Amino acid sequence: MKQHATRSSWWKLPAAAGVSLLLLIGLSEAWGGSTSDRRQEILDRLPSEPDLLINLSPWELPATSDMVQLGRTITPALSNGLINNMDAEARRVCAVVLASTRDPAAQQALLDALEDPDYSVQSQAISALATIEGSKATPYLLELLAKPRVPSWVKDDAVRALGRRGDPAAVKPLMKYFLSTWDPAAQQALWDLRRHLTNGQVNQLVTAPLKARKINQVPYSVLSFSVDKAGRLKIRSAAAPLRKLADSQPSLQNKIIWSLGMIGDRSSVPYLQGLLDKTADARLLNNVLFALDRLGEDTEPFLAQVLDDRRAYIRFNAAFVAGDLGNEALVDELAARLSDPNDYVRSEVAVALGKIGSKDAIEALEAASDEENPIVRRDALLALATIDYPTYRGRVIEELVSSDKESVRDKAVTFLADRRDPEVVSRVLAELNPWGYQDQYVGLALLDSFDALDNPDATAYLLRAAASGSGRHQALTILARHQDERATFILRQWLTQPGGEQDQMLRAMALMKDADSRAHGERWRDGRRVRSQLYGSFLLASLGEPEGVDRLLAALEDSPPELKRVAAMLFTELDLAAVEGTGDKLAALLDHEDVYVRLYAARALAQSGDPRAYEVLKDELDKRVPFIRDEVLDIVERAPRAHSEPVLRSWLNRADPMLRPDLERILEKG
Repeated sequence: MKQHATRSSWWKLPAAAGVSLLLLIGLSEAWGGSTSDRRQEILDRLPSEPDLLINLSPWELPATSDMVQLGRTITPALSNGLINNMDAEARRVCAVVLASTRDPAAQQALLDALEDPDYSVQSQAISALATIEGSKATPYLLELLAKPRVPSWVKDDAVRALGRRGDPAAVKPLMKYFLSTWDPAAQQALWDLRRHLTNGQVNQLVTAPLKARKINQVPYSVLSFSVDKAGRLKIRSAAAPLRKLADSQPSLQNKIIWSLGMIGDRSSVPYLQGLLDKTADARLLNNVLFALDRLGEDTEPFLAQVLDDRRAYIRFNAAFVAGDLGNEALVDELAARLSDPNDYVRSEVAVALGKIGSKDAIEALEAASDEENPIVRRDALLALATIDYPTYRGRVIEELVSSDKESVRDKAVTFLADRRDPEVVSRVLAELNPWGYQDQYVGLALLDSFDALDNPDATAYLLRAAASGSGRHQALTILARHQDERATFILRQWLTQPGGEQDQMLRAMALMKDADSRAHGERWRDGRRVRSQLYGSFLLASLGEPEGVDRLLAALEDSPPELKRVAAMLFTELDLAAVEGTGDKLAALLDHEDVYVRLYAARALAQSGDPRAYEVLKDELDKRVPFIRDEVLDIVERAPRAHSEPVLRSWLNRADPMLRPDLERILEKG
């Protein structure tokens, strides 16, 4: 019977599909055209007809991506559709678009949607509210957490939104919710809100899960989070609970050991010494010895003993740890192991000596660099080049880059890329095949390590890689940054052909200020692809045309955040003096009501060191709103160091403990 019923249902499908098809055709004819024509008509009418979406069915709606590109011009229509359309899927689509455009004007409609009977609509409304500035949504989102029948995934969305919005009024309710549920989303939300937490609340967030009476009821991710933050924040009261936790959570042992070392409480020394086992895996041994080293214990005697063990895998682990510790006192013991009978041990010993960087190891490494095993020979020679680069640079190219063994060649090129030495570029590229996938990958990585490079061999390599297909985007991106005018003729030819990556070609022509490409800029500015319109405008702006600047400014002000970011990025690469008044027009947007407009205008101005931009960025950072903080830190991290470093150091002097690590991380990257 069951099989018969299934077959019967199958026979009904064509008829149902036929009825639907006839209905669609009939409706399409009633509208006077095809479905695609109808959708385009709706798209064109949306900015001027705020009630248009109320009575439309989901299949009539234009593509989500097309609506997103219209930005805030269709917020009234989307808001009306979200609260007045009877179809849940149509309401969900409206919420999805609003989540992408992030227009504060839609906030009330989104708040109303939090009571929508369809949970997917609620979820999308929450997503939209998560990155709209202000505190109005906080009580609505907190109310969702108290409702018993709201699905857990919707509550998690609300919790995450509360964290990203940065309203201090959410701290106490979220802390109470977390301590009663051990919800990982609530823990992350509270961490997002960390600049609003007291020291006591931070300690409670981290240590409460570690001290839970029923530890088996605490999710693994919550425990892992607490272990990590206990070490990073050096919370001494967490040391004892961490040692106890290691016995019941062996999968967290390595992370616990690392945190104990970071905390710096010497009461952990006996526990860590008890874990010293030369048969342990390299990662565990590494963490134990690092922790003891941080706590002031001498680890050299143990490592010297282990390096002399009769078992190869133990000697290998010891070499790995010795290299990471960088202890020069172990150079003699390591050098002696370059005659180890095991190839893997000799290779790891060579790597370790390179990390330590002592010239006392040169003689032993030179002998190892001539041995038969290609991997040991490679690692010994790279160690020598690490210790004395000018002396051994030529051998790295002649013996390793020219090797027919891929692993040898790749590691050598990666080593040279890290040195950013323009003198080696032509010699290295001569050994690489720009058409081969792996050679192309490492060759592009080498060229990508340079901010600028005037080298015809590099330009030729990039053009060949761009023509090959697989590395096209990266090759064109690097080519644009290097701004080699020798590439302009070929790029102009490619711009007239299909094949993609026109945006990067337009960017390259703009950065080279190629006046002969003006027609290409006009063509793409007036084309149908919205993103390419911006790149075409960028090319025209670089040639001094005010219309190009105005198009980018309009995108910065009215487009959805994704396109705002593109316009801001292009402004960072534009000579603002190319069109008079560009800097002042950008500065006028620093007071805009939309936080994204303010931030992206500041991104453009920060590149040129405009102090007005950094003043606005500091004001935004002081709001302690997580989603704004992330944007500000990204802006200053990408700005030229000459402009950003003095600003970062001044911020660091007055930073609270929860912001300080973020600023230090950016400064350390250099």
